[in-house]
Amino acid sequence: ISITTMVYHILFHAKLKKIFMEVIGGNILKKKNKPPSRIKYEKNNPVWSVRLTKELHIALNNFLRKSKQSRKEFIEIALNKKEAKFTNIIDQESSKGYKDGYDQGYKIGKNEKIKEVANEYYQKAIKEYGITIPCNECNEEIFLLPDSEWHKLIVEFCKCRNWAHTKCPEK
Repeated sequence: ISITTMVYHILFHAKLKKIFMEVIGGNILKKKNKPPSRIKYEKNNPVWSVRLTKELHIALNNFLRKSKQSRKEFIEIALNKKEAKFTNIIDQESSKGYKDGYDQGYKIGKNEKIKEVANEYYQKAIKEYGITIPCNECNEEIFLLPDSEWHKLIVEFCKCRNWAHTKCPEK
């Protein structure tokens, strides 16, 4: 191929490309006209984007959801352009903490009260119905557990001696 032929092909393709762009593709490459209000808005409110790791993105979205803030409000607060409104989160967490503490305290108190009342009635039952004998060393009362060896011995002793109710007639 001669240089003349190459130049001809280059010029021909350049002219063909120009004609194609003007006739067919001109509208595709041409920027669309924006209304003046949109141009003003975009100028006064530019887009700012940032790449985050997936974990950070999830953590940020969870925080924003819990705090009921938009991303814009989050940035305004970070730049001290707006005062933080964490009362919502604080109130929620405080209420939850109060309720958890109340529930836990109630359960503990209820269990303690049950133990206290049970112990009180247990002591009354021992005094009224229990078998006690004085200790030979210190003279304090020893409670004999039901069905213990001592308890069985005392029952047998009473049977051997023919003990009976005072109101029962003699045989």
